[in-house]
Amino acid sequence: MDRRRFARRIRAGAVDANQAVKLLFGRVDREIKRLADGGELAFRTNPPRDLTKNLLYYAAHAKSTEGRLGELKRTFNLDTLLPSERSWNTRAVR
Repeated sequence: MDRRRFARRIRAGAVDANQAVKLLFGRVDREIKRLADGGELAFRTNPPRDLTKNLLYYAAHAKSTEGRLGELKRTFNLDTLLPSERSWNTRAVR
């Protein structure tokens, strides 16, 4: 999901705009600069795995299932990887 679409999702309330999300934007900007400076080889030798994992986490928790976000969720089966509300409630009771 590109940065502009992610920002629109935040404005629409589909993604929580907390401090962690703001920090992710900074990391995305630095990775874009690294890609521009070092080219594709820089990404192949040292891919931003932690950043990708964090972005997928927020994508999985986003309420929307439309457009590219929906495509991303389906491609990575993100809905199946999240604990159900029922399992969260069970853990909270313990």
